[in-house]
Amino acid sequence: MELNNKITAGIGILSCCSLLYLATPRFISNLSAIYPETAYKQLDTLIPRNILENCVADLVDAVSWQKDPTFFKKQGVFYLKIVEQIPLTLSNERSIQLKQAQKSFIEGLTLSPVDPIAWYQLAYVDNLLNEPIEHIINDLRLSYYAGRVEPEYTMPRLKLIYRYLTSLPEDLKSILNNQISLAWHYNPQDLIEYSAKHPDFKKMADNYFNIYPEENSKFNKQLANYIKKHP
Repeated sequence: MELNNKITAGIGILSCCSLLYLATPRFISNLSAIYPETAYKQLDTLIPRNILENCVADLVDAVSWQKDPTFFKKQGVFYLKIVEQIPLTLSNERSIQLKQAQKSFIEGLTLSPVDPIAWYQLAYVDNLLNEPIEHIINDLRLSYYAGRVEPEYTMPRLKLIYRYLTSLPEDLKSILNNQISLAWHYNPQDLIEYSAKHPDFKKMADNYFNIYPEENSKFNKQLANYIKKHP
């Protein structure tokens, strides 16, 4: 009986040690990510570059313990925020940071590919790096396929896809009307402002509005009012 108790106790100790061993990397990883997570929630404010770089360093440490796709993707976002603070004249330094962002997004998407925002962010980075058009278009395609209804990113994705309008394959052309509809629903003012400043984009929007006379009238009336106020 005593031997059985010792064996049971031994198994229990081994189980606890095993669980502790398995849990430790995740615990350390999450601990490293606390500071970046706090900063990530404040990205709508101007965060000093040194803090952004500290966040990247902490996330590099976090993924060394646990390959969490969200850590890679947030790392990519921090790199992008660093790029925003680098003057356009320092093209080499910008390129280095953009390539780091590109690498981070790719690693995150490899682990978790169903992420429309991360695919858009990768497309945006590839655009800034002057990657081949087919790469950028494919990023956008995967962004739309992963999630077509993304209110906050409806206009950013449209603005990016507009740059490659003449190179779009048929499947993406068929998505455009749907995205114009979403932009009109979620971001009407942004849609009107961008249409006023980009006549070719306005023509693209007309492909949707011409199908719906009532909405077409509202859109053109608001567009005319905007142009009148912003000649």
